Amino acid sequence: MQHNLKLTEADFVNTPLGRSGVSKVTTPQFLIAQTAAINILTTASSGRDLCDTWLSPSRITQIVDHLRRTEHPSATVHLERLLSWRRPPPTGTVLSDSLGRRRTQHSARALTNATTQAIDAMSLPACIWRQVRDNAPQMPERVTRLLPLTAPIALAAMGRKADYRKLGLEFGFDYDIDEIRYALNHLVSNEHGTEVFSYLKQLHAHLLSCPPPIDYRRRRRIFPAPSDIGRNHTRLLARAANAYLTEAFTWKIQRYIWQLLTGSDPLVTYGAALLHGPAAYSYRKFVLTMPADLQDKSGEVAQRLLLKHRIGEPTSYTPQFSAEFGTWADRGREEHYLRDIGRSDLRRTSLSLTLAASTAGDPEEFVHLALSGEMVAALRLCRFTETALCAWDTEAAATLGIRSTQISRECAYLSKSLGTEIFTRRMPNGARKLTPTGTALYNLARANIDKLRQVASYEPPCAD
Repeated sequence: MQHNLKLTEADFVNTPLGRSGVSKVTTPQFLIAQTAAINILTTASSGRDLCDTWLSPSRITQIVDHLRRTEHPSATVHLERLLSWRRPPPTGTVLSDSLGRRRTQHSARALTNATTQAIDAMSLPACIWRQVRDNAPQMPERVTRLLPLTAPIALAAMGRKADYRKLGLEFGFDYDIDEIRYALNHLVSNEHGTEVFSYLKQLHAHLLSCPPPIDYRRRRRIFPAPSDIGRNHTRLLARAANAYLTEAFTWKIQRYIWQLLTGSDPLVTYGAALLHGPAAYSYRKFVLTMPADLQDKSGEVAQRLLLKHRIGEPTSYTPQFSAEFGTWADRGREEHYLRDIGRSDLRRTSLSLTLAASTAGDPEEFVHLALSGEMVAALRLCRFTETALCAWDTEAAATLGIRSTQISRECAYLSKSLGTEIFTRRMPNGARKLTPTGTALYNLARANIDKLRQVASYEPPCAD
């Protein structure tokens, strides 16, 4: 008591007191409490060891309730183990580390922890519905381009430890795991990643409660490619379209019915080969100008194909979004024809998961893709034009002021985009020389170098 009468300001220690602010306790009291806490945390291994301590069952319940209510609890792993309580896995695109720093969460972990229930891939088309794309939040251009392909994979991966290779094959995309994970990282970890992630969670919850009345997996296996639709009904459809039964008409109408039945992307062939150029434009015009009689007859043919395989499902289905309430309607719209192909700009739509322009097929098409707004492709074409005549990778790297490994990666990118090598070498690390394809690409890029620099915001290196 005599000691307490002579307390000064130095004998008090500020300690946090929850929401009420800061409380002052005496130094002896603080040291006693600290010693008791350290003793318990270092000796007790579970709640059974706390029977004779001040950490009673009622206090344990109170602490656990507080940790559940707190968004960013400061409890250590040791305290959680002692309380026999486990923190729920974090959700969202960002999380806090042990020091409280915000870190971007990897897409695989974010999708796995997004929910406790998963939906089967049978409820998802290979190319996400047009309504989902139209009502999605604002996204970077690179994410918008890939959303039709990455959204089904992301929705199927939510709530489970997904095998991305199997998911890719399930939706007909011949990509490896690294390519798919790279694309999902773009989807989840970007400037608007939180909004996109929340939007996909909302759609996932809607599909859990109101699944589509279509088994897309069964249809993908019955009709893996447009040619599997068959040619038995093409004469009837050509008569309805008042058109000649040509190979071009057969190709378009088979692709149309295949897209109507399976929900697949009409410009991605089986094995994820990209369809661009005049064929893509011709198909879009064919769908947009299709006569009503041909739409009805195509729907009847699609329904007959389903009945042939004893499938009593609607021909096509699209979920409906209420912009007024910001929610998905309980019932979607069943259709027997397609309003459009689901694409608004073919030239700017690149479906590669790792490349900006995928397999363009020829130099002219690749340069057109770059000029249409593909910044990565335009940048690499600018660098290729500056260094194409250099005989060695080290010489090219010195010209641009970058590493030679970067030169090798960009050359591999261009070769993969064109489907053939652009340089030939007599030895693995020997001098390089342009191939005929590389020469054609160099001439085309050089003729359009000013536009390419404008698209890529590229400044040429200064001459010494």
